[in-house]
Amino acid sequence: MTGGVVAGLHPWGGSLGPIEAANLLKKRLRTGDRYDCREPSGIPVPGEPAWDYACNDLTHPERQGYLVKTSGKRITAVQPTG
Repeated sequence: MTGGVVAGLHPWGGSLGPIEAANLLKKRLRTGDRYDCREPSGIPVPGEPAWDYACNDLTHPERQGYLVKTSGKRITAVQPTG
């Protein structure tokens, strides 16, 4: 039982899920907008990172989206789409 409590207080490793990625993107861009992040579809562009998420602005859908690369529990790269 103790291990479960410790793991709950100090999560080890893991990776960002789409909701966590959306929340971190919001913080990184310093905006109040909400984002919907999903695994990208299509063929990767040669020479670019293997993006983990394609994120769209739900608050202002007419704005550009972002491609997001993650490592563990952090965002390592962001690139506007379009």
